[in-house]
Amino acid sequence: MLPNEVFALACRAYYDENGLVVDSRNGEFAHCPYPKGMCETGYYLLHSHHQHQGILQSKDLGQCCFFLGYAKKWLLECNYFPEDYFELWDIYEKYASEQGKSAIKKSHKVIYAEKDELGRSILGVKNAEKLNAEKNKNGKSVNALKGNMRQKELGVGIYALTLNQIRDNVKKIHEEKNEEGKSKHAVKAGISTHKEKDNIGRSINGVKTAERTNSQDRESTIDGFRGNPGNVALHNKTRGWDPKARVKITN
Repeated sequence: MLPNEVFALACRAYYDENGLVVDSRNGEFAHCPYPKGMCETGYYLLHSHHQHQGILQSKDLGQCCFFLGYAKKWLLECNYFPEDYFELWDIYEKYASEQGKSAIKKSHKVIYAEKDELGRSILGVKNAEKLNAEKNKNGKSVNALKGNMRQKELGVGIYALTLNQIRDNVKKIHEEKNEEGKSKHAVKAGISTHKEKDNIGRSINGVKTAERTNSQDRESTIDGFRGNPGNVALHNKTRGWDPKARVKITN
């Protein structure tokens, strides 16, 4: 059984266990294990689960099985955090990039079809002439110089920092130490972050962060155990279940 169908069945099991009715009225029909046109079997899933299943199906079959807009919106706003979240992003970006390149190639073939005697796109040459028409006193393109200055300001293009340069800059920031050997920059940042205190002297920002981290906002789809994401994943794993079989609890 392909992973995308395993996921769909886990979703259906979760619906049944929690008394959720998901059908044509509030769900979307997810063709699986193969996409529409390759099979007629499948299951009704909630929209978010359908996007997740479609991305998994793309990996299973080596082809795009999701709508780019819907999948990206779900990845940005999903109300549960899959354990394979970053892998799902990688799969999405792979097929989004392939589709984007294909569309650009097709449009370029049409737009730049007409060539001059040197084999250059006539439209491309005309656009370049318009962009670089304004010159400075040295005869250089004002637009090109502006673009060069902007790249320098942003540190991109030929002015982009290398990874080693970024690391060196970070080291310089933390070079100055206090009497305890701690980075003065880091200490100042910590003081600023935890400046506001509650009535018993605790950092308000720290308390809020701890509450978010330790909040029991995940539930195992297998036995209903609740806890933070890591605890629920560990709970499932120690019982031989899929660590990813968990969902976010909506209050």
